[in-house]
Amino acid sequence: MREISFIIKAYNEEKNIAKCIKSIINNTKKYKVEIILVDSISTDSTINIAKKFPIKIVQIAKNEDRKCGLAPQLGYQLAKGEYIFLIDGDMELIEGFLDKAILYLKEEPLLAGVNGNIIEMNSHFLKPQKSNKEDTYKEKLHGFGIYKKNVFKKSGYLTNQNLHGFEEAELGYRLIREGWGLKSLNIPGVKHYGHQENPYLILVKKWKRKYLNSQGELIKIFLSEKRIDLIIKNIRVSLLVILFWILLILSIVFNVAIVYIIINLIILAIYFFGKNIKQIPYKLFSWHIATLGLISGLLSTQIDPKSRIKYKIIKENEK
Repeated sequence: MREISFIIKAYNEEKNIAKCIKSIINNTKKYKVEIILVDSISTDSTINIAKKFPIKIVQIAKNEDRKCGLAPQLGYQLAKGEYIFLIDGDMELIEGFLDKAILYLKEEPLLAGVNGNIIEMNSHFLKPQKSNKEDTYKEKLHGFGIYKKNVFKKSGYLTNQNLHGFEEAELGYRLIREGWGLKSLNIPGVKHYGHQENPYLILVKKWKRKYLNSQGELIKIFLSEKRIDLIIKNIRVSLLVILFWILLILSIVFNVAIVYIIINLIILAIYFFGKNIKQIPYKLFSWHIATLGLISGLLSTQIDPKSRIKYKIIKENEK
């Protein structure tokens, strides 16, 4: 039997964590598995609910460590499995996915990881992720995924603990650069319950939690690796926003507001042609706040991504 380490990332998931853990237990009865819950200092009943199950529970050491790249890396630091399965606390593993995923990973030697379709259970302001129409090679595995643990021997880490977000993108770029492949399968993988909130409030929360710094943090990593192609690919929208700011300043200084308005209307018309006009205000707001976050991320300090992460043990696995 194969040994699989499930790493559950959770923060205030009292409504979903039981469903997540039960789905893993129910779908892994023929495997030797360990389940590691990495909690980012939840303030609700997430921990108390999770304690009822035969799993290991650890918690980050301090609030400043609440980063999307740090939680899975902490789980990896403790994992003993041949495969690493990353899943969020608001997800539920769908029956049948694991068996097919393991089969793919076993049959394709150069395949580092796979995921499947995410079934959205709640409605969202923006369109949900599109499902795959066929098995497709990807640059990253969005949302969840199962990986061969040995593919991380060269870099020495799973996800970059410096990143507040975009950890899946960095992971994907690194594996592909090393010659590995990632595939998204055309089968249901997980149900995603998510959090239904006003999208503007979500952006504000992301700003406060420094999640929006993640693009700048990612660019900083690419700068150290001299990956100009990836830098350009990831900052196109922010460059547009910075141009927007420059034009605004020039229009104020030289009193040519009409030129500023015309230029920006042309930019908007080109970008949004054929798209939902209701999304324009949100898109504009998100672009501007994301660009501020990018600048903040570029100014951040980073440590060696292989550094050991401090943590608290809340509960040991009873199995």
